[in-house]
Amino acid sequence: MIDPKMPETMISIRDVSKEFGATETSRVQALQGINLSIGRRELVSLVGPSGCGKSTLLNLIAGLDTCSSGEILVEGQRVTGPRRIGYMFQQDTLLPWRNVQTNAEFALEIAGVAPKDRCDIAAGWLQKLGLGRFKSHYPHQLSGGMRKRLQLAAVLATEPRILLMDEPFGALDAQTRTLIEDDFMTLWRDVGMTVVFVTHDLAEAIAMCTQVVIISARPGRVKSQYKIGLPTGLSTTDRKLAPGFQDLFSQIWSDLRDEVGSSLE
Repeated sequence: MIDPKMPETMISIRDVSKEFGATETSRVQALQGINLSIGRRELVSLVGPSGCGKSTLLNLIAGLDTCSSGEILVEGQRVTGPRRIGYMFQQDTLLPWRNVQTNAEFALEIAGVAPKDRCDIAAGWLQKLGLGRFKSHYPHQLSGGMRKRLQLAAVLATEPRILLMDEPFGALDAQTRTLIEDDFMTLWRDVGMTVVFVTHDLAEAIAMCTQVVIISARPGRVKSQYKIGLPTGLSTTDRKLAPGFQDLFSQIWSDLRDEVGSSLE
């Protein structure tokens, strides 16, 4: 369970810009003047056109890359290098030579957790995510949805206070995606993590998140922020049917559509 004494602001992004390229002719401005504050237990979605810098921003928060200017504070500490933050990537990060149990244990093993403890912790998460009966299977024996659940179990086993997710469910079929979204929402409410969630699916963002942040076409800036006040405790399907969802979708899409159009010009 997450410590209730954590700061109210978990991530503070202050005037952050990011450039790539060593010369003037090769230089690309990915992000420009990003300011964003993310609170404890929030589930914030970053939505914007392809190439607007959403994944770049996640990497800066995680300390996997450095800001060209500005600063990022995580739990009040300036990010200067890789941090102990959960990160769930879009691509499959499972190790094919490890079975389900040992894949779920991998991050704990790297962290130096004792074998008995990491076995018990990983097994608990596998059980919560419906994989308890498959702990001896290997990744190639699992369906796409089961592989994604295993990725999630491996990340959550470390009990991160902050979880970054880069289009984690994008490759799944619609039915499997809905089920995993609902399972994740239940876990998020129970555990109380702060989550930053990148997606291209606006309906998914509204149905899952407490706040939707629109990132402009490159160079990425925070164009607008929307607090999502839909009823809590519902499945994502029921949230999409809740009063107010369609109005939110229309309003945010109107804002996002201009940026998608600009990115194609």
